[in-house]
Amino acid sequence: MPPTPPAAGPPVPPQPAGPGSPPPDPNRPGGLKRTTPPSTVTRVRVAAVVAAAIAAGLVIWLVTKGGGGGSHAKSPAQVRAIPVAATIPQLRALAATKAHPIYWAGPKSRYTYELTQTGDGKVYVRYLPAGVRVGVNVPNYVTVATYPATNGFATVIQASHLPGEYVRRLRGGGLAVASPRLPKSVYLSFPRAQYLVEVYDPVPDQARALVLSGQVRPIR
Repeated sequence: MPPTPPAAGPPVPPQPAGPGSPPPDPNRPGGLKRTTPPSTVTRVRVAAVVAAAIAAGLVIWLVTKGGGGGSHAKSPAQVRAIPVAATIPQLRALAATKAHPIYWAGPKSRYTYELTQTGDGKVYVRYLPAGVRVGVNVPNYVTVATYPATNGFATVIQASHLPGEYVRRLRGGGLAVASPRLPKSVYLSFPRAQYLVEVYDPVPDQARALVLSGQVRPIR
């Protein structure tokens, strides 16, 4: 499920820590590390933490907008979220007004940058290929979501302790975590950061490759 915003459209959040295998060592070289696959109990715990960590973030957005079926009540923040096409200067201007960085995957020619902001401060940047209309109700496109979160880094650290997680140390002391249960999303944050970032790619495991490429960075 991608990060596309509420009320018009996903990323999905991190997960809980649980007892069991020792946490992976993010300082070991060689890219993302995988440990023993998580048990069913761990997966249930992870799902609960992921939902709480982002509090109606991308996953919820995908479910309510991306074809989950049925009717879902929308929060006021979701109802107010209206996607718009944005230029790079407009994205930079928005980022300059925020107390914390807003992330994207860098410029991409022949793509529309769909920008969605929710009333509670979540910001989604979705990459739409030529010919795809803004607000399209399908989770088929790369999305980078920035969520306000005073405990964003702690959430990522918790997730990194789960058996089976993919963990990568980032420049600046940050951590990126991906779960086998949610192969389309990666979550990252940094020490003392007041935010959590979700990177979504509709192709499983490609979000990790995108993060490792260094393209996911603050808009400047």
